[in-house]
Amino acid sequence: MANPFDKYKVEGKVYFIKSLGSEVTLRELTYGESEEFMKAAVKGEDAEGNPIMDLDAIAKALVAKVSLALLEPKMTVKQLTALGASSRSSLVEISKIVEGIDLVDDSGKSDSQTEISST
Repeated sequence: MANPFDKYKVEGKVYFIKSLGSEVTLRELTYGESEEFMKAAVKGEDAEGNPIMDLDAIAKALVAKVSLALLEPKMTVKQLTALGASSRSSLVEISKIVEGIDLVDDSGKSDSQTEISST
């Protein structure tokens, strides 16, 4: 019998990044990685029980998510943060794809991303 959880295995997929004018290979974040970013983004609750977001943690998470997701070209957080400020649009575009990977339909397509192929 096949393992029904095999459909959640993390694999690389090639995406065209408009702001780069180039393709990159990205992987979905693991459940554990995603949970850690979510925990870091919330620094507490207000008096009504609403979450208080940690904007510094969210900004750092954007670069860390991109670094983890990028398989080709592989880039570290240090390399990404050393890029010029104009790279922000590319990092945000990649981050949106990574965050939206779990929101794609059964065909693997989403309006917010252009998937080229699986690796």
